[in-house]
Amino acid sequence: MKIKVFTLEFSENEKSFDDSSMQEFIANKEMIDYCEHFFVHEKTPYITIILSYRDSVIIRKKGGSGGVKPIDEFDVREKECYEALRVWRAARAVKESVPPYLIANNKQLVLIIKSKIESVTGLSAIKG
Repeated sequence: MKIKVFTLEFSENEKSFDDSSMQEFIANKEMIDYCEHFFVHEKTPYITIILSYRDSVIIRKKGGSGGVKPIDEFDVREKECYEALRVWRAARAVKESVPPYLIANNKQLVLIIKSKIESVTGLSAIKG
């Protein structure tokens, strides 16, 4: 497990925190946990986010001792979808103040892509 700290400054123009650097960082990481701390320094709001993460996702095959990264088995389009889902999941998790795996775990993301889910209704086929 690794740790990364981001301190984001509130943008008065955008009326939000610019989290693009954090989103870019987590795009290819597996988030384990996070904590946040809000503070004001010289009348400017900040939020510090501490992320616990892993560099890559490993899914074990049944009966096998080695791990395979699910994205290694994807074509280019599937890899793009997988990364887009991970970015969405991370952003949603921060927004809802929950760990990313509570939104969807990595195995569920892989199943969504492999099953070629195209609608919200189709998501009901994915367990969890």
